[in-house]
Formats: sequence, structure tokens, C-alpha cells
Amino acid sequence: MNKQIKVMTIGVYDLLHRGHIIYLNLAKSLGDKLIVGIMSDQFTKKQKKHAPIQNQKDRRFAVQNLKCVDETFIYTKSDYLKYFKNFNADIFYLTYECKNDPRFNPLLNYIEKTNKKMVYVKISKSFKQKYSSSLIKKRIQGIK
Repeated sequence: MNKQIKVMTIGVYDLLHRGHIIYLNLAKSLGDKLIVGIMSDQFTKKQKKHAPIQNQKDRRFAVQNLKCVDETFIYTKSDYLKYFKNFNADIFYLTYECKNDPRFNPLLNYIEKTNKKMVYVKISKSFKQKYSSSLIKKRIQGIK
């Protein structure tokens, strides 16, 4: 029996939208199983300087019920190497913006020494202008 390729990615996934779904489907296309980490409410506050609109339980529920997603977990800190090893993932999938983020260095060092892969997806400015949680929040705030 062939080994299943496990792809892992992470994010907040607040106000789930088309951009998230496209991103996650692209991640799934790289392997057989997609594992998605959902940033906890408190970690989101720390990293993004604001709380998510939806709580972690609701965000996880929404992501878990996407056809392309096989498994989800809540992560509470940037110990990405630990999560990657715990799920025995083969590919870590991130946006290109994260490429030089030092929080991913331990994971990147591990991947470079193994048969694992780090895959970055470049998201165009026009795509971000159409699909982003921040944009949705601004639109909602503009409605009175």
C-alpha cells in the first residue's frame, strides 16, 4: 500500500470566504490528506493585535466541514515543528509572505534535513483585493 501524502497548513480562517476555500483546495491538491491548524483566539489576539470575529470553535467547525479538509486542530503558539511532527506531515503549505518569517525557521531547518517539503503559494494583490477577511470586515463596518 502506498503511503498517503499529508499536507499541513495553518491560519486564522475568520469569516471563511472564497479565498480561503481556493487556498485550502490548492493545499489538498498537493497530497492525499489535508490537515489544517486553526489559530486559537488568544494566539490570534497576540499575533494580529485584535480578536477574531468568530471564536476558535466556530472557525474550526467551518473549516472542518469543507470537503477538502480531512483533519483540523487548534494551535496556541508558533511551535510549527511540533505540530508538523505530531501529525507526521509531509508538506507544509504557506503563503509566500511567510517565507522569511523567523517563526518558521525550526520547521524549515527540519524539512531541509528530511524528505519533507515546504511549499509556498504566491497570492496576487488583485486576489487579495477580492478575497480577504479584512476586506469583508471593512465592508461590514461600512454598512450602517
